[in-house]
Amino acid sequence: MVDWSSQATALAARDAFIKLLHIYLGLYLWEILTTLDFEWRMISGQKKFKWPLAFYFLNRYVCLAALIGANLDDCRGIFVFTLFMIHLTLTLASLNLAIRTIAIWEQNKVVIACVAILATFHCFLCIYQSATSVIARVPGVGCFPSSKNYAWDTAIYVYALVFDTLAMGLNVYKLRSRLDIRKSIFHASSITIIVFRQGIIYFIIAFLVNIVAIAFLVLDLNIGTIGSSTCFASTVCTVSSC
Repeated sequence: MVDWSSQATALAARDAFIKLLHIYLGLYLWEILTTLDFEWRMISGQKKFKWPLAFYFLNRYVCLAALIGANLDDCRGIFVFTLFMIHLTLTLASLNLAIRTIAIWEQNKVVIACVAILATFHCFLCIYQSATSVIARVPGVGCFPSSKNYAWDTAIYVYALVFDTLAMGLNVYKLRSRLDIRKSIFHASSITIIVFRQGIIYFIIAFLVNIVAIAFLVLDLNIGTIGSSTCFASTVCTVSSC
């Protein structure tokens, strides 16, 4: 049976984590490069800028900054900044889903207030977790939080699941009279249903990858597997939400 806490296993997991970070960054750069035409349409004035796009762009480039920072071997400010950015991508991804909820609810003020409160508290969790993390260099492994308590990290990913579930639940409730179970929503043409369809695709993907991240955080096998799963979840959530 594998001893996940042994030095040899930790080193192997760390090596795998470094390679996965390179893969995540490479794939994400490819994703950005293949969708740069959208940014160009905004810059050239072909497409009008609307306020929800601010969170779209923020999510894209915060995730890029997080992946670049994660590939740097620095145990001081850069690591803490990266830790915050990785968690913030979850908040922004959930917010992009919630913006679809606001659109479906036709900018209902109560819904906007609820989304604002949920997103603000999620940001607070990210800031608190990053600010209270004590970073240390593990010999032969690299930079990681010195504490073995991942309660706050777990809370961030659980909160993201709750946030997404509430947003999706509001969508279903609002559209309950328009969702015909005899006709697949994936063949509907209404703009509102299209927005809902985009949201439910994101929700399913985000739910699955966040569950994986939470499982590794709870199991606490070693810091390499935790880093690999949380970075993967944040990256996938960003790509699927944008």
